[in-house]
Formats: sequence, C-alpha cells, structure tokens
Amino acid sequence: MAKNNIKVKNKLQGYPKNLYSLTKQPEAKYLYMRIALLTTLIMAVIIAWYSLHQLVVSKRSVISNIYTLVFTDDDKDVRSSHEQAMLALNQLKEQSFIKDIRIVDNSKFIQKNLANDKVLLPNLMYIQIYDDRAKEFKIFSQDLLNSFPALSINNHNLDNRIIDLKNRYNNFLFTLAICGIIALLTIFLILWFVLRRWLAPHKRTIEIITLIGGNEKNIMDIFNPYVQKNLSLGILIGLIVTTSIGYSSIYILDKFEYINLKMIYHSYITFIMLAILAITTIYTITKLRMYNIFKNYIRCAT
Repeated sequence: MAKNNIKVKNKLQGYPKNLYSLTKQPEAKYLYMRIALLTTLIMAVIIAWYSLHQLVVSKRSVISNIYTLVFTDDDKDVRSSHEQAMLALNQLKEQSFIKDIRIVDNSKFIQKNLANDKVLLPNLMYIQIYDDRAKEFKIFSQDLLNSFPALSINNHNLDNRIIDLKNRYNNFLFTLAICGIIALLTIFLILWFVLRRWLAPHKRTIEIITLIGGNEKNIMDIFNPYVQKNLSLGILIGLIVTTSIGYSSIYILDKFEYINLKMIYHSYITFIMLAILAITTIYTITKLRMYNIFKNYIRCAT
C-alpha cells in the first residue's frame, strides 16, 4: 500500500503533458534536419533513377515498331510512285495507331548513270506505330497492299541490329532496376541503424519518467508528438530541397539540350505515384523504428 502511495505522490499534476519538454534533449537537437537529409538522399536517388530510366525507355521507343513503305513505279499500278505515296500518306494520317509518319527525302540517294540520266528511285515512307497498336496496323497493312499492288512493307522490328540494340537497352534497364533497389535498401538500412544512435539521449529521460511511475502508454504519449513533429517536418524539408534542386538541375540540363524536359515529365503520373510510395515508405518505416527504439528503452528501464 505504501508503495502505491509513493507512486501516486510522485505523479506530477497534469502528467504526462508537463513532461513534453523532456523530449527536447540538447544532445538530440535537429533530429528533423537529419531526417530531412536522408529524405533528400532517398528522393535524389529516385529522381536520378527515374530520369535515367525514362531516358533509356525513350531511346528504346525510338527504334520500336518502325516500318518503311516502299512505293515503286511498276506495271502493277498505273499511278506513279509519288502519287501512291501521297494517297497512302493521307490514308495513314487518319489512323489513330500512327505515332509518327513522314515521307523520306530520297533526292540525295538519286544516282546517275554514265549518260547522266537520273535513275528512278522508289518513294519511301517512314512510319512508327504505338506499342500497343501493332495488331491494328497489321490488319490495315493488308488493305494497303490491296490498294497499292506495287507497295512493299519493310518491318524493321525483325532487323538483327534493332533486336540487338533493344536487348542492350532491356539489359541496361534490368541492371538499373537492381542498382536502384540496392541503393534504396542501403539508405534504409543506414536509417534503421543510425536512428538508435540519434535517439540514444532519450534513454536517460525514459529512465527518469519510469522512476516517477510512468508506464509504456504514458511514455509513448509523451514521445508521440516528438516523433510526429520531427518526422513530418524532416520529410517536408527534404521534399522541398529535393524538388527545388531536382527541378532546377533538370531545367538547366534541358536548356543546354543535355536532356529532354518533356521526356522526363511525359509519364508524370507514374513519377508522382512513385514519389508518394517513397514518402509513405520513409514515414512508415522511420516511425515504426522510432517507436520500436523507445519501447526497447522502456523495457530496459522497467
């Protein structure tokens, strides 16, 4: 009974609110700045990875689903190769599966024979199809071949050089994904282990609160605002710094034509979802880790 009376007597009025100030340990100052630094590092890795990934994907897409339409002057068709090309161009421009289309200027390929007479060359048309619309073009190409008997279609997707280059890009993207995962895991492991050292000054505070009768719930109530404030402020500062530096860097690179700004933000929804996932992960892992450390300190003190 006397023991219980001592506990009640030692309880401070307004406990635990009047103990919030104990979380402001001089040795644990600027925790939010440390979290901001790690947040900036994590987001910088994500931005760099995403930018490089988009750059490689855009280069791969340039050589994907490319076809050359060759219109020749032939007895099979009374129209000239130029007339055939113009008619086909008007038809193809109306199709939604066309990503890019243009007539290839063949004037520089015109050769002359020994009598200096120009040799007739076919009219060439370059077209690129959207990745998910290749089947539609395959069906439409049959109509083109029926409409233009002298037409031939070259599928460059079957070119060994194109296949080899695509494989190189795919291998690079796979390696890039592995490197990104390893980099993020390394940063999170650093965060996991350094948090204990950053929060070590609070171990003595928890021992004091335990001595005056604080239980786990009381102590966690005291440190919950501390965790929320430092974590939220740290992530916010990290995002502001990362966004400012990242956008400025990309804008400067775009001005000097080292990188295409439109390419980076082409799939901005994917990037936003990736950033939200990263922020949520940082917040959740860090919060759980901090709570876990505090609970270990409480168990050691009791």
